[in-house]
Amino acid sequence: MSPSRYTLRIEGPDGKTLESKLPSVTEILDKVLAKNGLPDWYYKQAVSGFGTLLGKYGTLPSDLRSLHSLMKSEGLSPYAARDSAAAQGVAIHKAVESLAKGGKPEKFSELTAWWKAKKLKRSLILGAEQLVYSAKHGYAGTVDLVYQDPEMGDTVLADIKTGNLRDSHELQLELYRWAWEERA
Repeated sequence: MSPSRYTLRIEGPDGKTLESKLPSVTEILDKVLAKNGLPDWYYKQAVSGFGTLLGKYGTLPSDLRSLHSLMKSEGLSPYAARDSAAAQGVAIHKAVESLAKGGKPEKFSELTAWWKAKKLKRSLILGAEQLVYSAKHGYAGTVDLVYQDPEMGDTVLADIKTGNLRDSHELQLELYRWAWEERA
């Protein structure tokens, strides 16, 4: 497991500090839920990369190290696809933060259209990249966007996804909701 991004720190009046690392919601879900499609996805990315290299060069290196190096340098490895998707996710999250502050990001017209369809404006935003934690259950996470629904008045916790939706996403939001409600 990667190092925890969240630390709960309590400082007393005597200067003593208590600290505990909190696992993130996604770390918990990754540990408890199998991602059955992940090995298949890596395999498909690799095969697609091999096909692209064969089309371009007509042959592939015979040793694994050279093949891996070539796939990496050409941006065709599964890791390159993963890293590219991660970079896009970071950019989208920055666009959400910009919208929450009243900005108008140039990219991601679908996100901007979603924002307009929801009739969101700065006064309705309760938080972007909002830290939530559950001291009761011992976890933390970061909600992409928290806003007041302009029509229903409900508080909405939104997590923006760039890929296919999975059941684990619903669980992720449920854990965020528990932590959000614990604040009250």
